[in-house]
Amino acid sequence: MPVNAEWKCGKCEERIPHSEKAGMVRNGFWEKTGEPGKIAGFHLSELYSPWVTWLETAESFILAKRARDSEIMKTFVNTCLGETFVEEHEKAADESELFQRREKYAFDVPDGVLFLTASVDVQKDRLEFEVKGWGDEYENWSIMYGKVVGDTSGETPWKNLDMQLLREFKGREKLWQISCVCVDSGYLPDMVYRFCKGKLHRRVIPIKGSSVVGAPILASMPKTANRYGVKVFSIGVDTAKNLYSSMLKVAEHGPRFCHFPEYDSHNLDFFKQLTSEEKRVRYVKGFAIREWAKISTSSRNEAWDLGVYNLAAVSILNPNWTALKGLNQKKVEKTAVKKNPAAYRRFTGKQGFVNKWHH
Repeated sequence: MPVNAEWKCGKCEERIPHSEKAGMVRNGFWEKTGEPGKIAGFHLSELYSPWVTWLETAESFILAKRARDSEIMKTFVNTCLGETFVEEHEKAADESELFQRREKYAFDVPDGVLFLTASVDVQKDRLEFEVKGWGDEYENWSIMYGKVVGDTSGETPWKNLDMQLLREFKGREKLWQISCVCVDSGYLPDMVYRFCKGKLHRRVIPIKGSSVVGAPILASMPKTANRYGVKVFSIGVDTAKNLYSSMLKVAEHGPRFCHFPEYDSHNLDFFKQLTSEEKRVRYVKGFAIREWAKISTSSRNEAWDLGVYNLAAVSILNPNWTALKGLNQKKVEKTAVKKNPAAYRRFTGKQGFVNKWHH
């Protein structure tokens, strides 16, 4: 244990003995550091206390450190220092780095893409959506990020959204359509079910997040427990977020790398949303639970959620990557097949997906 403790000035770095503390506290004053508000809040560390010495505080810190117990350190930070304890967490990817590595696409759908998915996030005054292209081993390209503005309790925004989801995207050899759409049903579920009803052949699917930590991305078989008879997929959001977070940190082109275009829609705000959550540890009845939470409660996270929902769409499609990759190679080698419409339909129609869930 230490035999002495002194205060080190944050400006001049001079060491101040404990004997000077009483005079420092007597001449001190309150300084506002928080946001303006109607109610003022105060916190005071025991370092200012006339009844506790700096040496005693230092000893308490060392004991908490040696215990290697997050709860003991949390008690020290909360009660001794009067500060909020920040749990260990998994940091999000860096938004500036993601923004700087944006690319120019030669076509709407770059070479390497094997199929397209889309995801939709429902807000009170808008529908936000992202279209992604997927290549071998989860390499992916953000193709389009957009918003349909309007009161989502009415029909108009949904009709406009459907027009966006029906559009074709130009690639080097063909026009591409979306193979699967996941629509989050956490908000206005009835409107989501009505929108998805009758679109099963287009794989427009409502999803609902599962609260079970560690559940697989497809948390359970789809259920039709709604008056529209629409199949709803339960999504293991925690697992999907773990995967997407790791993908955003991949630095080299190839498996799981995330490509983003140099479009106005993919601005710095988009990437701030994409990195708006981190994984933290909280304790419930003494047990540590790791869960995703916003870095700031005021942050928007729609872009992050849309990426996660697109991963859900891939899981629902359950693609045969080997078959898709081979099919894509045939398309490249046999561009002349376009002259034969029947043969062209055969080549472009066999997506290689395994879709037993809707039989």
